[in-house]
Amino acid sequence: MQRALFVAYPDSNVKVAHTLGRYAAMQGCKVDYYVPRQRAHRYGDHFAEFGFTEPYDFGTIEQLLLQKRTDESVEAVFLCLTGPELLPFFKIFNEKYKSATGARPITCTGYWGMTFGNLIGGYLARSGGDIFCVNSRYDYSVLSRAAADLGIPSDNIVHTGLPILDGPHKTQSITREDAMLFAAQPTIPALYFERLYVLERLVSYARGNPSTRVYFKPRHRLNQTTLHEVKYHYELLLRELSEKGPIPDNFILTYEPILDLLRKVGLCLTISSTAAFEALALGCPVGIISDFGLSEGMGTSKFAGSGLLTRFRDISNAWQNSLRQSWRTDHFTCDGRNTERVFKRVCNVVEKQKSSGHTLPLRKLPMAELKADYADFLDRVSGQESHRGGPPPSPVKRFLAQLARRTIVWMFKVASRIKGVDELLKRAYMDVRGDNEKR
Repeated sequence: MQRALFVAYPDSNVKVAHTLGRYAAMQGCKVDYYVPRQRAHRYGDHFAEFGFTEPYDFGTIEQLLLQKRTDESVEAVFLCLTGPELLPFFKIFNEKYKSATGARPITCTGYWGMTFGNLIGGYLARSGGDIFCVNSRYDYSVLSRAAADLGIPSDNIVHTGLPILDGPHKTQSITREDAMLFAAQPTIPALYFERLYVLERLVSYARGNPSTRVYFKPRHRLNQTTLHEVKYHYELLLRELSEKGPIPDNFILTYEPILDLLRKVGLCLTISSTAAFEALALGCPVGIISDFGLSEGMGTSKFAGSGLLTRFRDISNAWQNSLRQSWRTDHFTCDGRNTERVFKRVCNVVEKQKSSGHTLPLRKLPMAELKADYADFLDRVSGQESHRGGPPPSPVKRFLAQLARRTIVWMFKVASRIKGVDELLKRAYMDVRGDNEKR
């Protein structure tokens, strides 16, 4: 393969694209990067924190495809994107190449991070690619069976493993401190009190164990532009806690690169961050916090049966956590060859198209196929009756309903920013907490 384009966003996917891109460049492939965001130049500093300093173009998905960035010499496009962004990509891509006679770019998609919740729905959005990479035997088995039941060709599904685990796997010598790390996530947990609880428990542990360093790593810096809006940033919450009492010196909120931290701590705690897998690749014990229960929404249910679930009250025992072999076999692929498997599979499909002398057939978009009859029905009734049992609302009514919804959302946002409201909620929390402690 002579030239490849890597399209990636958000930051975790950029990290994967960079891993794949570096490997491709080492194999003699010319590599280009594209971030499908209009103002992606603002993300450069954040990308640099995990080692991505290469130049990249940016714009919209439409600009990517319509400005001939995928034409001629580009043999493969690696799509490290979310499902909702892939649907419009494939719609435009298939329209563009449906009458092509020569070689077209081969597309590679996949799950490029932690997979939890809506596994099959995410696959349906991504499976328009010529290659679909999955991270584990479990994912491969579930998605292959789903494809068979839905009548979707599954020959594009390949079990490769997560590429970003190759770097940690190849690390040789590690000197660990008497230290632990909590790898935070931007939106898990999402609520103010949940996030305050996490911080308070870790500060309390640091206070009770002064010889142990407790590193706390937020995913993003305060006010950093990201895909996921961080509503209650931990740095601000820590300032609130410091007003109630001093923060111990051994509690350290840090923005060091996650791998640097994982190489020196003796325990990694998280709720469901991909950092858990990176820690396991480095041989670092992992504790999956289950204080909020097990759920697909938080990603904790994925770790049922792993032997890694723990609660804050049991942190002292988590240092001896060990991964169950049966869970490892099904959910964790890490042999240092994950990136190689992705790249080789893409090269094989590129060569297959070249040797055939014809354009590789485009894959149908299963989401559109599955919903085709329903879409036809909606088209049919749109001019007669609405599917809710009555005539469709007039344009004026639709506009007023949309305006009302937006006004309500705006009012809630304004209320959440009023200092008095925030203070009232916090005071109520502290009162309840004090009553519970008295009991």
